Amino acid sequence: MRERCQLEIPVPELGSVKQDLLEYIGNTCRLLNGSTGKIIAALIAEAQFDDEFSLLLDKEFISTRREALISILKRGIEQGEINDCKNLNVLSDFCYGAIWYRLLNRHAPLDDEFVQHIVEILVS
Repeated sequence: MRERCQLEIPVPELGSVKQDLLEYIGNTCRLLNGSTGKIIAALIAEAQFDDEFSLLLDKEFISTRREALISILKRGIEQGEINDCKNLNVLSDFCYGAIWYRLLNRHAPLDDEFVQHIVEILVS
């Protein structure tokens, strides 16, 4: 999963951090809308019952995705497109938390409108 996500959701550098976030988060949501999303949801569920697996999932998958997003957010702060944030981990958790919540609960779609809302909040 880590390798597939690295290939299908690379860290973009399109010139605008807002565009980078739209691309990165959009690609994430599009990938999760298919069979990959079902696999990730199953892995997250399994991690709730197996502490060793939870640590492995975090080390091999979750943390690498968070680091990729944080690299875009750092660039946004450096370029003045995102307000300086003392805790990029929390900002990353905000973003991924919303994505995982929709993935696991299936109460609303992981669609372009959702991506737009998240990015607007991040760059406001």
